[in-house]
Amino acid sequence: MSDGEDTPTAVVRGIARLPHVAARHGRSGEALGEVLSLIDDARWTVDHVRLAAGQRSAPAHRHSGTDECVLVLAGRVALVTDAGSQLLEAGDFVRLAPGEDSMHELVAQTSAELLLVRVIDPNDVTTFG
Repeated sequence: MSDGEDTPTAVVRGIARLPHVAARHGRSGEALGEVLSLIDDARWTVDHVRLAAGQRSAPAHRHSGTDECVLVLAGRVALVTDAGSQLLEAGDFVRLAPGEDSMHELVAQTSAELLLVRVIDPNDVTTFG
């Protein structure tokens, strides 16, 4: 992906609610939503995710109304979107906006730790592709 105008996803460099989802996708991690008392809103979810090299955080998907943010805590992951692939490293942050052109997945290039933060739209439809 280029950093040009056609790039829908901006990466900021350097800077929990559903534990069964992590298990369903074969990744280890813990839901942090209950631990982080700063977030007192059921629409927010925060997950700490650990991935082995080659593992995906979830199958490629898009959301109709849910914002998803990723902070890479350790390791490297490829962010694969409709526009291509981009390498994210520890300290990188990206917001994945909802919408028709927002198909995305994260694939670990090394063992990796991620913080996934979502603002859930109660009417969200997640489409896997």
